Amino acid sequence: MTYSPSTQTPSAEQLRDLRSFITLIERQASIEPRAGGRTSEIARSWSQLAQKYSNLIVFAERSGHAEEARRAWVVVVDLLRPWARSEDLPESLREAVAAASEAPLDPWA
Repeated sequence: MTYSPSTQTPSAEQLRDLRSFITLIERQASIEPRAGGRTSEIARSWSQLAQKYSNLIVFAERSGHAEEARRAWVVVVDLLRPWARSEDLPESLREAVAAASEAPLDPWA
């Protein structure tokens, strides 16, 4: 069966790995300002957004709102698409990101 982030919610392992990955991006962003450029600002904004949706998934699941958790997971997986081929992306997230990367960016397409 092919993984579909639009019909599933993340496992506990995926959520744990997602939070670890967000932390990695935040650490990289904290190093970047010394090198100059706006990359660190973008990375911080990305990590804040990813963290908010990660929290939304947990909150929605705990309060019995599976559909909201699923929608938040779709957003998170889309946020991870730039790292689809990165070695930094945790193994547990790769299948979901690969499936999302094959889908059109336009959800109405």
